[in-house]
Amino acid sequence: MSEITITCPHCSAEFNTQRDILGKIVECPECDEDIQLPSPPTTVAIINFGVVFLLVAAYLLFLTYKNTGSSMQIWLGVLTLLGALACAIASGLAIYRVLTCFTNPKERAGFLAETAGFSIGGPVALAIFIGVCTWAGLKLQQPSPSRPAPAAAPTHDAASAWTMCQSFVEDRLKAPRTAKWPWGYTNYVTHLGGGRYRIKAYVDSQNSFGALLRTHFTAEVRWTGGSNWRLESLELQEP
Repeated sequence: MSEITITCPHCSAEFNTQRDILGKIVECPECDEDIQLPSPPTTVAIINFGVVFLLVAAYLLFLTYKNTGSSMQIWLGVLTLLGALACAIASGLAIYRVLTCFTNPKERAGFLAETAGFSIGGPVALAIFIGVCTWAGLKLQQPSPSRPAPAAAPTHDAASAWTMCQSFVEDRLKAPRTAKWPWGYTNYVTHLGGGRYRIKAYVDSQNSFGALLRTHFTAEVRWTGGSNWRLESLELQEP
């Protein structure tokens, strides 16, 4: 077993001890005070990466149930910060003990580099992973751009046929602005199929002398697509 040189932080006495007792409390042979030896780098690594593993598992669980309320997000953030702080404190204590217990420059430099590499790795890995998970979580929660709903295909109905028929009939009246149509259209419009409608109704309008006359008519109109209609036939019964 390799030996290491320890400096007592109480009396500054130096003594050699075995490397396998790192992490334990030993008694200084000079002043009889207890000395807390630094933890082995592997122990520090296990502690830090254990904290990292637990926090990452919690964060992945949160992302799986990303519809969790905002209070859960706050508590998870607090837990993550506490875990990172615990890693940082453990790392700091480990490095501090190395600095206070090792006087041999070579041993101190080697052990310090080894301990710092293991202890700092935990918080760094935690910070990187939490950052990536946060970015992924935000991406998952963002609504995907919705495609515009396809425009409804233009169609035809009895009401449209009635309206277009009125326009065709008024074009043939002496005073179209005076036209008065019967209320409703359901009793006057018949669908013949294929976009064709027969309208049999009447209209009251003034003649050239201002007299109000009633004109009966029978018309057939066809829908030709979009808002276009064609008059196929129109019979006016002059009063």
